Amino acid sequence: MKIRPTPLMIAVGILAAASLPSAHATLLVQSNFDTGYTAGNALAGQSGSGDLGLSGTYSSVPLADTTLNVVSGGLNYSSGSIVKNGGANSVNLTTTNGDAFNYLLSRSFDSVITGQDIFFSVVFSMVTASANPTLTFGLNSGGIFGSNTPYLGISAGNYAAGLGGVIGTNAISSTTAADGQLVMLVGEYIWNDVTGKYDGVNLYLNPSSATPGMATASQLGIADGPSAFDRFTLDGVNLGTFEANFDSFAVGTSFADVVPEPSAFALLAIGAGVLAFRRRKANTRA
Repeated sequence: MKIRPTPLMIAVGILAAASLPSAHATLLVQSNFDTGYTAGNALAGQSGSGDLGLSGTYSSVPLADTTLNVVSGGLNYSSGSIVKNGGANSVNLTTTNGDAFNYLLSRSFDSVITGQDIFFSVVFSMVTASANPTLTFGLNSGGIFGSNTPYLGISAGNYAAGLGGVIGTNAISSTTAADGQLVMLVGEYIWNDVTGKYDGVNLYLNPSSATPGMATASQLGIADGPSAFDRFTLDGVNLGTFEANFDSFAVGTSFADVVPEPSAFALLAIGAGVLAFRRRKANTRA
C-alpha cells in the first residue's frame, strides 16, 4: 500500500534536512573519556571504544606532585541551542609542581591532519589556580608544545587559541579564566593553499549555536604556522598550584562538527518514528 506523506511528516523532514551538516563536513577526532575508561585510574595507558580517530593509548610524563586521572562525573555544557552532555566521566588535572614548563599528556591520531581548515573544541573547568597560568590543549606534530602548535586553553590567565607559544601567533581573549567557571573553547585554524601552512586562528568562547558568529579573538597572517599535526597534547607553563577538569574534545572540518546541535538528531528521530508508525499502521490495514 502506498503511503502518502502528511504535512507533519513533510515538515519534520524539511527541518531535519536543514539541520544536517554539510556533506563535506567531517568529524575527525573525538574523545569523551566514557566507554572503556576506568574512573579513579590514571588517564595514561587508557583508551576507549567510543573514541574516534585516535590510536594507541594516552601517555604522560610522570611528574612529582602531579596527577591526571579519569574521574566520575562528566562536564555538561549548555548555552542557547547547544547542549553537550559530558557523559559519565571527565579528566582531572591536579598539580602543585607546575612552576616551570610541563609536558603533561599525548595521544596519536589515526592519520595526519593537513590541507584544510580545522575546528577544535574542548569543555573545560578550572577548579583553582595560581596567578596567570598557561594550559594548552594542543594539536601537535612533534610531541612537545612549540612555536607552531595549534592549541586551545589559557594563556597567562586568559582564554586563548593560537598557532604556537610565540608572541603574535595567539588569539587571546579579554576573558580571564576564573575558578569554578565551565566553558567551551572552540578554535578555528585556517589553511593557506598558497603557503601550504596554517596561517590564521579564531577563538570562539562559549558558543550558543552551531553557527560560528563573530570570533571572540582572532590572529591572522601568521608567517610561519604549522603544516600538519598528528596528535593531541596537553602542556602547562607556570601552573603553580593548579586544578582543572576537562572533557569532550573534538576535531572536525566544520564548526558544527565540534559544536553539534542536538535538535538535528531529535528531528531525525521524530521523523523516523512517524514514518515507522505510518508503515506499521498501513501494514496492519493491508
